[in-house]
Amino acid sequence: MGAVVAVLLVIVLIGLAVLIGTLREVRPTRPSVVRAREFRRSARPGAHD
Repeated sequence: MGAVVAVLLVIVLIGLAVLIGTLREVRPTRPSVVRAREFRRSARPGAHD
């Protein structure tokens, strides 16, 4: 049983690594935090009256 559990853990870790890698590749240039800050900065009340 120990070997089966070890294999399952390895598969899960590889799957997580692949998911994280694809997520980073899909959106490397648009971090949501920076976008939110820039949006707030540009959308201040009175800035575009």
